[in-house]
Order: sequence, then C-alpha cells, then structure tokens
Amino acid sequence: MMKSLFIPLGLLGSFALVGSLSAEETYTLYKADFKMPKGSSWTEKSQMQMKEMQMQMVAGGQQMEGKMSQLVSEENKFTQQELDKIKIDVITKSSGGEVEIAGQKMPSPVTDGALKGKELLATPAEGGWQVNLIAGEANAVEAAELETLSHVLNDVSAEKIYGAEKRKIGDSWKVKATAFPGFENVDNAKGEMTVTFIGVGERDGQQAAELEMTFDMSGELEDMGQMMAMKGTAKMFRSLDYFKDLSIEMNMKMTIEGEMPGGSMLMTGDATYGKTISITLP
Repeated sequence: MMKSLFIPLGLLGSFALVGSLSAEETYTLYKADFKMPKGSSWTEKSQMQMKEMQMQMVAGGQQMEGKMSQLVSEENKFTQQELDKIKIDVITKSSGGEVEIAGQKMPSPVTDGALKGKELLATPAEGGWQVNLIAGEANAVEAAELETLSHVLNDVSAEKIYGAEKRKIGDSWKVKATAFPGFENVDNAKGEMTVTFIGVGERDGQQAAELEMTFDMSGELEDMGQMMAMKGTAKMFRSLDYFKDLSIEMNMKMTIEGEMPGGSMLMTGDATYGKTISITLP
C-alpha cells in the first residue's frame, strides 16, 4: 500500500543568507553513514491537508457530486541514546476529515496511530535502521507503522533526491518520480522532479541549503484500482551540518480517478504538505 503522503506547517523561521559564497564551492547534501551525536534529539512535525477536494461519482447508475477534506498530522521525537540506539516517542499521529455528498455531511472521526504511547527503539539493521517495540509483539497495524518509521529514519527519499554527489549553488538536476516520498510503492510511476540549489544560509543556528522543487507525476495506487496524479512545487531548507530537512513546504494539485465500491470516482483539488525538524544538541 502507498505510504502516507506528507504537508505545510507554514512557519519557515529565519533564514539569513551567508555572504561571500563562491559559485564554485561545493556542498554535500546527503551522507549515508551519518549519525547524530550521542545525547542529541530531534522532533519532526508534519501535516498534510486536502481541503474540499471536488468529487464526481457514479454508483448504481446514479451520478453524484460532493467534496472531501482530510487532515493528517504527526509528531515524533527521536533521541540518539547511543550511536547504535535511537529511542522514539510518538507524540501525535492523527487523521480525520469529512465527506459531503449531495449536501449530506459525513464526518470521519479523528483517529490516533497504533504506536502512540508505545516504547520504541531503533537499532542498526541491513540497509539502515530498524524500529521495533521495546516490549511485546507488533500486530499487523503496528508493524506497518513501524516500517514507516524505519523508512523515515533511513531517509530513503533524501538519498534519491539529493544523492552523495557534491552540489554547487545554481545546480539543477532531475529525479525520477519513484524518489518522491510516498511514491515508492506506486505502480507504473511516471514523471519526474526537478530540484534546484538556490543558496546557502544560516537557519536555526545551522548552515542550511535552500532548495526548490517542481514535480509532475502519476501512478497507480497499489491494490486500489485508482490512478493518482500530482503536480506542484516545494521549498526545502536542509541542514548541511546534520543532513536533515529542517523544513519542507509543498503545494500541489491532485487528481485521483478510478474504481470505488459499486462504481467509479473522480476527485480533484489542492493539497498542501509541511514538515519541520527541530534539533537539540547535547
């Protein structure tokens, strides 16, 4: 199944440009073997919102129109207890929304993630970090969320988007759609992203790279019989000291089309995604 897509908190914070930067100076945006200092912690907050997406449905020979809104929020704290141990606290993981069809509103209750309040520990494994429950066996829902957290820690998307190649200010490069967070398991993914290195400055006391992205991509939602297309822009500020995206703001237009129980559906509209990371050093 497709992993959760991501979205904007809106507060970018201060970003002071650094003077006297050489156009030929190169920067590393991604390091595969980098580990945070022992005793450090970082808190990741993300929010994705789809607001009043327009819906057209055909079911039982009837045509209906409606709209759908959804808000997904998540906050996790990671603590580097040892170089080979990361403690994880799931502070918030909630999802809720509303569907309106023919004037009738059907709210979707806000639900918490399965791991909220559970003790979690990440340890090295083949290919990076593996997150597990400290006590007990994970059920199917918990196992899926543990896999997602492992994916976040291993920063798979960053490896594909930024790469180990040194970059210069002004560089622009293209990346396949499958590198887009949440698009890894989409079938028949098409399209690409274009990433541009805008500049370097100071952000939250760290040296940070400012990057912009445009994207236009589509693919089939696994096991759902639906096609999804996304087109939009994003701005990222990435720590050059600790190789994490300190903030992401994304705006996109989305289309989801295909089968639904008893009929078919077309949904179009705007979506936003935001993410911030705050780092505390020992």
